[in-house]
Amino acid sequence: LSGSGKLQSAGTVSFDMNVNSVGGSANALINALNGKAELNGTNVTLKGFDLAKLARGLATEEKLAVSAMSLVDGAMSGGQTKFDTVKGDYNIQNGLVVIKSMVMDSAEAMIESTGSADLPKWFINVDNKITLKNVTDLQPFNVKIKGPIDNPTDTFGKNILEDYIQDKIKRKVV
Repeated sequence: LSGSGKLQSAGTVSFDMNVNSVGGSANALINALNGKAELNGTNVTLKGFDLAKLARGLATEEKLAVSAMSLVDGAMSGGQTKFDTVKGDYNIQNGLVVIKSMVMDSAEAMIESTGSADLPKWFINVDNKITLKNVTDLQPFNVKIKGPIDNPTDTFGKNILEDYIQDKIKRKVV
């Protein structure tokens, strides 16, 4: 998705762009890039993380003793997440791609993304609100992807998950 190799995907996707630009160099063309883009996909699999595994781990009572860090690390260290639909709508102005809306949806999870990719600066800043549908007592949490487009870092909501597990243990003890 970003060319970084951190995230690979497969599925049926159409990406329609209506863009224009004028310039005498690659840099000038990118800086003058304007238009719109739309993404539509079905049966899309993202490889590199497993949200269903994370949801199962949080929902299973026997796993309450497992730390949030090891649960998160296990779900984020491989596996894959399948989405029934992927829809995105983007505006592009002067090389800045702004996410008007982007939703990846399945029976188990939904990711709603907002943010932007600044092509001239080669920088991405995207917030992803993740909802685990089968863990009804967990509020949606945020994962921020920020940094160079070809090597961004992510902040997975580990503190949120640790708080959730501690709260669940307290409720179980009471």
